[in-house]
Amino acid sequence: MHNWTDDPTRPERILWLHGPAGVGKSAIAQTISHSYGRDKVGATFFFFRSDPIRNDGNRLFPTLAWQLALSVPTAKDLITSSLEDYPDLPRKAIEAQFDRLIVQPFLTISGDESASPTCIRVIIIDGLDECSDVKLQRRILKLIGNAVADPRFPLRFVICSRPEAHIEDFFAQFQYPTLQIDLVNVDGTYRDIETYLKFEFARIAVEQELDPVVWPGQRILDCLVFQSSGQFVYASTTIKYVGDEYESAVARLNVILGLEVCVGKSPFAELDALYTEILQRQPDQDFLKEFLPVLVASSMLVGIEDGNLDDAMLLGIDEKELRRKLRGMHSLLKFEPFIHLHHKSFLDFLLDSSRSGERHVNKDFANKRYMELITDVLVKATSETMKRLNSHEGGHFKPRFATVINRVPLPIKIPLENLEDILRPLLIIQEKLLQLPNMSVPWKSRACEECWTFYMIDDLLLHLKLLRGKAQSQKPKYVGLRPLTAIEERQSIPQLDLDACLSLLLANLRGVEVLLNVRTIGLMRALVRFDATETAMKIRSMTDAENLVELIFCNPML
Repeated sequence: MHNWTDDPTRPERILWLHGPAGVGKSAIAQTISHSYGRDKVGATFFFFRSDPIRNDGNRLFPTLAWQLALSVPTAKDLITSSLEDYPDLPRKAIEAQFDRLIVQPFLTISGDESASPTCIRVIIIDGLDECSDVKLQRRILKLIGNAVADPRFPLRFVICSRPEAHIEDFFAQFQYPTLQIDLVNVDGTYRDIETYLKFEFARIAVEQELDPVVWPGQRILDCLVFQSSGQFVYASTTIKYVGDEYESAVARLNVILGLEVCVGKSPFAELDALYTEILQRQPDQDFLKEFLPVLVASSMLVGIEDGNLDDAMLLGIDEKELRRKLRGMHSLLKFEPFIHLHHKSFLDFLLDSSRSGERHVNKDFANKRYMELITDVLVKATSETMKRLNSHEGGHFKPRFATVINRVPLPIKIPLENLEDILRPLLIIQEKLLQLPNMSVPWKSRACEECWTFYMIDDLLLHLKLLRGKAQSQKPKYVGLRPLTAIEERQSIPQLDLDACLSLLLANLRGVEVLLNVRTIGLMRALVRFDATETAMKIRSMTDAENLVELIFCNPML
């Protein structure tokens, strides 16, 4: 940014600095503004949403013109003359304001060869997205774009904003060179936050007579840097809260770390207000209420980075429509290569009812809803497949959330009783599949190998059996009225082939506990998943299948 500011010959007449909420755009804009005198930065305007004066776009150009009159002496008389000729300009449309107060005066100066070099200035407009009127934001961008398209116009603009969709659209369609800086992709953000935290904690330690070598320590610093997700507002909020001169820095840092209960105002009150304001601005609040639990559940999947890939399918809309509905969430969500969180702190906000209030998303509810939607999608897909086993009019069914339910253990934490209720439709579907005609060929073999529908049903029902088995394995098991002895346990381990294992297990379903070795467990898993065709045919009912699965997965060796 300094290089661009220092070089007025650069082809880019607009520099767009953008990034999500709290990433530090305003701090950078203020730093650039303070780094230069009025001979370089001629005027600034910092929008602020909660201030009725600073969120009014109609005040932008009169304010900039007043500052330009002070920083560019040759423009002062021309700007003053325009106000004398049109005293009601501050109350006119912004198009008239911009033309008469800024464009015409500076085009006049640039036509004077002796005065032209002295009128080149940079104008900084920070927080354009915080202008209260979105239509006004678009008009401001259009006016600036038209002005800089004229090579005679000597002013250049720094525009700082969140990556709101309509602002992104403007720069995507703008035909002239622009310099765009995405703070999300700037290298060294985490390093800068760590440097900032070290400096500020050292200052606080001195003020509160703590040892800066010992407190807070590198481990806690690393934790805070990670929690920030590259978000400067998180770091600055932490320092502001911990550094209160009338409170214990140690105790307040423990509140931030969750080691002590917060008494009084939340340390993240400012951040929470920012998140609340963004959510309140979303036009489709009903859809937002449906989307947030899915976002929370998929964002909590441990070790699965692309858990949000199929959010559109789960919500029953296409990807394009999902992105359209979430256009106002660009400051909280990343949209490439898929929709996911910019900052972990937003997830923390949603999960904490004391912070998010009516926007709170209960973790258990989110997981339950996520699994309900997966089940709904599978039931619908299976019903369609059963009608047309070899038809692929809509393409192969290969949802990316298959990687979620294929994990063992299931990464979505749901109590057994809830999972049984949620997956009951899949049991009904499987019962229907077993009743299909011509079952001499297994139903999975009759379906398309590239579609994952039936395999995913197997995976989910297998998870259900595992959970049931885990619950049962915690109960004491007896043969008749006494436990098995060690000798009986060894004698009860079958070393037979798959058919013999099946016969033995079915014969012992009424009370005899069979302990399985690793080899037999593998055979039984193949059986239960219906991968062994001839053996599977020996199971004559879903009751036999259910009992067999219960027996296999109650075994503590699993």
